[in-house]
Amino acid sequence: MKLPKRGRKINKTHSNQSYNQNTSEEANTSSGVVIANFGNQVLVQDANNLHYRCPQRNVISQLVAGDKVMIREDESTVDCDLTARVVEKLPRKNELLRPNAQKKLCPIAANIDFILIVVACAPTPQPELIDRYVVASEASGITPILVLNKSDLLEESKELKESIGDLLAIYKKLDYVIVNTSAKQRRINNLKGFLKDKTSVLVGQSGVGKSSLINELLSRNASTVGPLSKGINKGTHTTTVAQLFNMDMGGSIIDSPGIREFDLWHIPAKEVERSFREFSTYTDKCRFRDCRHRAEPNCAIKEAVRTGFISEMRLRSFHSITQQ
Repeated sequence: MKLPKRGRKINKTHSNQSYNQNTSEEANTSSGVVIANFGNQVLVQDANNLHYRCPQRNVISQLVAGDKVMIREDESTVDCDLTARVVEKLPRKNELLRPNAQKKLCPIAANIDFILIVVACAPTPQPELIDRYVVASEASGITPILVLNKSDLLEESKELKESIGDLLAIYKKLDYVIVNTSAKQRRINNLKGFLKDKTSVLVGQSGVGKSSLINELLSRNASTVGPLSKGINKGTHTTTVAQLFNMDMGGSIIDSPGIREFDLWHIPAKEVERSFREFSTYTDKCRFRDCRHRAEPNCAIKEAVRTGFISEMRLRSFHSITQQ
């Protein structure tokens, strides 16, 4: 049935209004990346490097540094205080997760190319924590890079140089990339070559100099630098929110809160086992398919440790991670 002329005219007008409204909304919509999440609002950077404050919306799942989003600028925005709404979160290619105190998995950062596992000559490196970061990297499909910061201290003690060298030799043998840096002496050019045009996240125990490294990579005082806590050889926390920074050479760095523990109870034991690269040659040779490499007889992994093909330290880390 044909509409009356008046009806057809009204219908056409409504259609034009809808089209104009949608076109206007699309014109005000742009892509961006989350810089940081402060709880009740997130900071988003658009393609023109403008920063927008966006209220956290319940209809959009938790946003973290590195998330790609679509935003719509508010009409009330003024130049000194840009605001917008996040209208869509784009799919993540990966994410780094960490359980919180309530045993709930929480994302730390998203869309990452490299996880920079920062260790230092002081405080004393914790091998098991390094392995936890490596397992988290492998399980997330993100390439880990070990960064030895404060490497200038190696020249001050022969004993320290030998102990650090023995520790890192284990990972070098497994084909992990290891980069020596000294933020204090501004020796970071070898690290820059890996990070150009990539998105990387720094992790590591407190006090290893993550903030100092970021400041050097950005050539500015991007974040507060904290000293080691007196008497306990542990660093003070200087970063409370994971935050993304752009580098002049291209690429981004995400600074994560200093953490002294990194639980991996959410990763199945078999997946943890696959993250220990050196185990792959021997796991099929164990007598039992579900071998836990503890007290089981004819365990090929334990035999490889006895003969020196697998580090005893790495097996201890595996046991500690899988017993959770």
